[in-house]
Amino acid sequence: NKGFEVQRSVDNQNEFKTIGFVGSHAKDGNSQTEIAYNYNDADVKEGQTFYYRWAQTKPFEIKLGQVSLLFTNLLLIKI
Repeated sequence: NKGFEVQRSVDNQNEFKTIGFVGSHAKDGNSQTEIAYNYNDADVKEGQTFYYRWAQTKPFEIKLGQVSLLFTNLLLIKI
């Protein structure tokens, strides 16, 4: 894969917005072992609740430039 889109929502509905991108740490974008990733969201305010998910970007058809997304489980963070 190319990496992960970091997406955030304030209401846990379908209103997720991409707030960043983390490139793959795996050689050639593929690994058989677990790899740790992180992202620092600098745009948070105290007292708010945020829902995060990572969307794995995986080339679907390179010739056409299409990309498919595979979403991770949600992560709830209350600041």
